[in-house]
Amino acid sequence: MTKVLTIRTDSALTTDHDPIGRWDEAVSRYLATRKGGPEGNTAKTYGRTLQSYKDLALESSLNPWGADALIAYNAYQNELRGKLADDTIAARLVHMGAFFRWCYGYKLTPITPEMVKDILDKPPKKQLSPRDIPDPREVKVMLENTKSAKEHALVRVLADAGLRVSEAISLTSEDVYLAGGRWYIYVVGKGDKSREVEVSEDLAQELLALVGEDERPIFDMDRTTAFRWVKRIAERASVSKSISPHSLRHAHAHNLRLAGYSLEATSHRLGHASIETTKRYTRPAEMARAEALPTMPWD
Repeated sequence: MTKVLTIRTDSALTTDHDPIGRWDEAVSRYLATRKGGPEGNTAKTYGRTLQSYKDLALESSLNPWGADALIAYNAYQNELRGKLADDTIAARLVHMGAFFRWCYGYKLTPITPEMVKDILDKPPKKQLSPRDIPDPREVKVMLENTKSAKEHALVRVLADAGLRVSEAISLTSEDVYLAGGRWYIYVVGKGDKSREVEVSEDLAQELLALVGEDERPIFDMDRTTAFRWVKRIAERASVSKSISPHSLRHAHAHNLRLAGYSLEATSHRLGHASIETTKRYTRPAEMARAEALPTMPWD
């Protein structure tokens, strides 16, 4: 028989017998329902957010089930704007909204989805412009300024295949394969959703050349190291734009669209859950493809 949790939503910790224990139990159940299970990438990402929320509630002596705690977390996240990327802050607030909606569906909290939506104030999604996208010359000079085969392959798999950094560093030799005379890499992305991404034979062979005798991932590094490598390569190449692994992913999407690759195919290749996300990525390309501005009669 499934145990029913009784949740109170008073703000103060002292008004509930064991709000933290009940919170932990609900979080554990919630993470177990995420794709990939409790050990999957989705659960780990949501778990970090829910832990940070709980920590803030404890520091503020607030019941994590109360609206006051959610309001305080929203305010704190928005105070971080300018220090953290807006997308990072928005993702954390999305995680909190999803958790509270799940709890409401199972009658674990009387805080309605409408209340949650009213409380959480997500930063607006950034609209990319042409100045945000590394151009082909900049990507090329980065490749020319790599100092090892692994550095070169990392830049290529981000720019040529458009992978997220977490996807790139998780690749193993078994993920690179030949089928029907074409090369692919098997990718597990957000939400533990998988997809097949076609790559050139050159890139496939470059990745396979890095494979050692053990079963470790091809790049065998964490996200922080990958970010540091890409930044260092960009600095070495004297690229003035702010370059990250994700900006190389943007460059990939941008140049696909400039080459006439369909929006739907681009969206699938990038592993986007919504084509609206792809439109954000490819907005600079659509601007570049737009009808040229005519000369004004007074010019």
